[in-house]
Amino acid sequence: MASVIAEYQRFLGALALRPVDEDVCRMANLVYTNLPQLAQVGTARRGRSLRLAPLAINQLAETSSELPAFNNVEEGELNTGRLHELRVGPFRGFTNQEIFDLSNPITLVYGANGTGKSSFCEALETAFLGSISEAQVKRINHNTYCDNARLRRHVAPIIQQ
Repeated sequence: MASVIAEYQRFLGALALRPVDEDVCRMANLVYTNLPQLAQVGTARRGRSLRLAPLAINQLAETSSELPAFNNVEEGELNTGRLHELRVGPFRGFTNQEIFDLSNPITLVYGANGTGKSSFCEALETAFLGSISEAQVKRINHNTYCDNARLRRHVAPIIQQ
C-alpha cells in the first residue's frame, strides 16, 4: 500500500506543476483522500468505480481544488514527452482500427463492461513495453492474447508522441 500512496503522491506532485482544471484537481484530491479504501477494493466487477462514484457525487463539489504540495518531482522529469495519439485495432476487443486522441493533459477512460477499457490499457502496455503482464501471468502467448477473437489476428498498437 505504501508504494501505491507514494506513486499517487508523485502523480499529484507532477499534476501541481501544470495548469490543470479545478475539477481535475478536485477529483485527484478526492481519490487521494480515499486512496487506501479505493486501492483495497481492486477492479473486479467495477469495485473501484462502485466505490468512487458515490464519493464523487456526494463530495466532489466540497473537495478542495488546491493540490497538496509534494516536492518529489523535478521540473526536468516532466519533459519526457507527450502522447498525442494511440492507434489500436484490430487488437483484443477492437475489431476495427480506432484512433484515440491523447493530446489533452488528462485522458479519462470510462464505459460500460465490454466497451474496450481493458483493451485500451493493454494496447498502451503493449506499445510501451512490448508485452502484457496479464498474458504473462496466465502464461498465454502474447500474440494469441492480443488477437481479436473474431478476426483471430491483431495489429500492434502504435503511439504517436
